Amino acid sequence: MPTVNNYSEPGAKEVLILSSFFYLLNISCVTFECLIHAGLIGELLIGIVYGAPITGLIEPAWESAFRSIGYLGLILIVFEG
Repeated sequence: MPTVNNYSEPGAKEVLILSSFFYLLNISCVTFECLIHAGLIGELLIGIVYGAPITGLIEPAWESAFRSIGYLGLILIVFEG
């Protein structure tokens, strides 16, 4: 018998954290791209600040989802090359 996963919407706190995360990712990428032509460094710094190493603002479930999407993107880049 199939299992049922109940949907629970994220609260306002989670939505604000994730929206600020994505906004700052974009801003840091553009800033570092203009300054030193390495936008990825800005994105890595924002990820470190928001992630478990420093503040832990993003929940572990979200971190796991982002990590899985990142691995998928890495595999696609390897297959493209």
